[in-house]
Amino acid sequence: MDIYYLRKGNVVHFKTILIIILLSGALYAKPVIYLILSNNCPHCHNLMGDINNNTQLKEFLSNEYEVQVIDVTKTMVPAFLPFEGTVPTIVITDKNKLIGDPLQGEIPSIELMRYLIQVKNHLEIKNQEVYYVY
Repeated sequence: MDIYYLRKGNVVHFKTILIIILLSGALYAKPVIYLILSNNCPHCHNLMGDINNNTQLKEFLSNEYEVQVIDVTKTMVPAFLPFEGTVPTIVITDKNKLIGDPLQGEIPSIELMRYLIQVKNHLEIKNQEVYYVY
């Protein structure tokens, strides 16, 4: 059974609308930042405490990134992430592509904010390409 959407005399197949919606969502998806931590690691606790105390960074992360926290004591690190066993490690991906090198060790939140702004600006310039959907 085919479903069609009728608007102002134009008939559009529902599958076409769904594909356009999915493509547009993929084009504007937020980059993902993976925080790979261990509950047993004092550097990880310091990093997360510093991030939690930096209101600007927390707001920036919630608006501009999808944040995934992985605790290696409870969860396996996904195989597609370049994780060498050092915690804390920060990995950024955009549309399933690795952005830059993984950041290892305790990074002050001010430096992390500066780096993430640079990454976001780079991605915005890169994503200003024009996409046509037929």
